[in-house]
Amino acid sequence: MSALPAAATDRREPLEGAKRGGAQSDQQSPAAERNAAQAGHDSSAAAELGADLLRVVARLHRWATRHADLSLPPGLARLLAQIEELEPSRIGDLAKADHCSQPTMTTQVQRLKALGLVSRTSDPDDGRAVLITLTGAGRAQLADLRTARAAVVAPLVDALDADDRGQLRAALAVLSRLIDDEVAGPMRVDGRTRRLQPHPPPPPKPPMSARAE
Repeated sequence: MSALPAAATDRREPLEGAKRGGAQSDQQSPAAERNAAQAGHDSSAAAELGADLLRVVARLHRWATRHADLSLPPGLARLLAQIEELEPSRIGDLAKADHCSQPTMTTQVQRLKALGLVSRTSDPDDGRAVLITLTGAGRAQLADLRTARAAVVAPLVDALDADDRGQLRAALAVLSRLIDDEVAGPMRVDGRTRRLQPHPPPPPKPPMSARAE
């Protein structure tokens, strides 16, 4: 049998080499596989810990709300706290934050306004819109609501020993840092309306030639 021409042989060898290289690239090293598995495990553990955290905090909040002597319905009390965090804010922004419709939020805000707990002012950026803020009475009411909940939780904390209280303080410090750094940190407050806006992206770096000059 005659041998293949040299040109055909030259064409076949690169193709076979590419196939071998592709097969090798598809196979991860044992170290890479272990790193990928560890990353997946860490992500799953973090998600589980986050779910447990939300469950415990929500359960404690519901328990305190049920047993506290509140001067407002829980829904309005929650809205007061939401307004304090986002004020001054439009009705639409509050509705989005509370996952409800704008008409529903309008009704809730009107109830708070009738009680003298919030005020409505014109939005300087849009004359057709209004901004909602707490009044002095609203801030005092919110402080009273928090005091009422704290009074319910106080006996539980008082029953803890010194070690448990220390662990609780440490956990609170971690949670506060989590909220301040990861939730509030990536957001800034616009100077005029104080509505939360994402941080602007950093300016692009100049090309190397421009930096060298």
